[in-house]
Amino acid sequence: MVVYHYTQRYRQTFREILRLEGISKSPIIASFDETLQGITTIRAFGKEVQFLRRLFELSDQRLKCLMASDGIDKWLAVRLGFFSQTLIVIPSLLVAILFREQLSPSTSAMLLTYCFLLDKDIEWVLQNLLCLERSLISFERCIHFTQIKSECPFQNSRGSKTRLAKYW
Repeated sequence: MVVYHYTQRYRQTFREILRLEGISKSPIIASFDETLQGITTIRAFGKEVQFLRRLFELSDQRLKCLMASDGIDKWLAVRLGFFSQTLIVIPSLLVAILFREQLSPSTSAMLLTYCFLLDKDIEWVLQNLLCLERSLISFERCIHFTQIKSECPFQNSRGSKTRLAKYW
């Protein structure tokens, strides 16, 4: 129940952060493309510093999204790590203490070793599930873009619709 609660909070937050990352990437690419296309004009007017400053500001916005993404990943990792350690270590120690008469020291050591390995396996499964969800969020965005309605056809000054040639 606790894991479900944390992963739900993580999903909602991470989905929004991933959308912000996608939104923050486009202006960087567009600005870089515009700069490359107009580099001779930019140099002619001596505006290199202004364009560099704009590119750095856009990069800073992108880095803020990436840092938020890394922060939310660490937030979840700490909570899930603590929860899985608690979930596994406490019962295994109770079994080792309560049944110390029936269990040999080697069996108790093996039990504790496998419990610690189980903790890492739980974290691995959860991380892979979250990685899968990240991929599905990207797929969800692609589906959203395919469902956007197309724009109205272009009309010229006479009010008639302009059509492109078939070979266009």
